[in-house]
Amino acid sequence: MSVCGTEKSAYDKCMHSSGRNAGACSKFATELKRCGDSVGKDFCIAESEALMKCSKAPGSDACAKEFMLMRECNRPSGKHMQFSDGVFSVPSDKAGLFNGQKIGLVSVAAPPTRTTAAMQAAGNDIAVGLHIPGGKADVRF
Repeated sequence: MSVCGTEKSAYDKCMHSSGRNAGACSKFATELKRCGDSVGKDFCIAESEALMKCSKAPGSDACAKEFMLMRECNRPSGKHMQFSDGVFSVPSDKAGLFNGQKIGLVSVAAPPTRTTAAMQAAGNDIAVGLHIPGGKADVRF
């Protein structure tokens, strides 16, 4: 069985049978976290529970922070971004992974406003930056 397999299996089984009620599975979550801490593995329990809680009543950001934290926690090579004081930032040891000039990606200064025209314009800018002939006309959504 994999690292902490017994604990992970018990936690997953509890979450499934409880209808994803994290409170009902706190005993199993604690055991899994303890096992993970002992072997240096993060099972993203807090991030999973925060995302599940948010998804039941999402705010205007549609659980963006919770989704990002879950995604970062689940990266096989470890977190590439950190969250503190309400802001995501790139740690200095991961900065090379986010050099848009180096890998030829388009940088967006700010998210577009939530209108169809603004989203289409942003999509066109990205398509042109990625050298897609015809811009957004050649991208299907």
